[in-house]
Amino acid sequence: MMKICGITAEYNPFHKGHAYHLAEAKRQSGADALIVVMSGHFVQRGEPAVFNPYERARDALMAGADAVFMMPPEASTSSAEGFAEYSTGLMDKLGCDAVSCGVEPEMNRDRIIESGEMLAEETEEFGRQIRNLMKTGISYPLAAAKTLGTEQLGPNALLAAEYVKAMKRNKINMEFVPVVRTGSAYNDTEIHPDEYPSATALRKALLEENADGTLRCEAERASSGFCRPLGPDDFLPEIINSIRRSKDLEQYLDCDAAIASRLRKSEFRYRTYEEMVKDIKTREYTYTRISRAIIHIFLEICERKVKADSAHLIGFRNTEVLSELKRRAAVPIISKAADYKEALESSARAADLYNQVYWKKYAVELPGFFRQNILQIR
Repeated sequence: MMKICGITAEYNPFHKGHAYHLAEAKRQSGADALIVVMSGHFVQRGEPAVFNPYERARDALMAGADAVFMMPPEASTSSAEGFAEYSTGLMDKLGCDAVSCGVEPEMNRDRIIESGEMLAEETEEFGRQIRNLMKTGISYPLAAAKTLGTEQLGPNALLAAEYVKAMKRNKINMEFVPVVRTGSAYNDTEIHPDEYPSATALRKALLEENADGTLRCEAERASSGFCRPLGPDDFLPEIINSIRRSKDLEQYLDCDAAIASRLRKSEFRYRTYEEMVKDIKTREYTYTRISRAIIHIFLEICERKVKADSAHLIGFRNTEVLSELKRRAAVPIISKAADYKEALESSARAADLYNQVYWKKYAVELPGFFRQNILQIR
């Protein structure tokens, strides 16, 4: 019987470390096939993806993934909790036998499982400790990490604990296969020739136009013309306009009264997106919380999506694996987006906004969401 391992990813952008994870996830899980549940045009940090999802999916397929499914923006821009709950739920409904994620070297599998189970149970005492810590002015993620005793660990390990938590709470029985990341740390901003670079460093280089073709050597293909990068600054005028137009900022996900008040008082004299986020930020909120609130206003997202009721397939490599997924799936597998316009409405809106900014920057028209062909790598 075919064993399928699922991976949740952003691939923002895809790099050698991701290719390493794909290979190790398959080896360590003993899987016959790998599927990826990937963020779409906007990512969990609350920013646009540096490359559009079809380019990133192509890279993943060429590196060994058998099928790539795209998350809707309500899930891909959610908190770590929502991100993990949606992705594990979808992998379960697609019949995956295992789930794999990358973690920092200092975090072992037992510690991740223990942390995830503590988060899942969230006893009264556990919750009280978190609330007391938050009263000192620290954010929820840091308060939770301190309560778990994992404050020195990176976000990959904490996200891994969220996967365990989601599976425990939703009674999902998939094998958990953490893969220790290698090379640069996730937030390293420099590219080191002798090790795998971080996605952060690659984004920085790409957006500063200091990168050459070697940065995307995993693809090893001629440019399709659709692989030029976009960054948050490219969206800044449109984001500011969307905030100014909104009559009710608090209706949007992650935008509470305090954030809405600071946005209303802003004169929006910002040169960069980062400058805007840092100006709105207070010590009670993380950078990503503010960034997510802003991007939810831009995308008009009012609630998070944690239940997967369909699976949007955007690329595949192996027809045998695809046939097996269709046999196992407990939800519709969407391969023709035009047939599911209502279900994919938010994804289509995110794609349209992304493509409009791409056109303004490069004068190149990307395929419309409902006209985009599914990728097939042979």
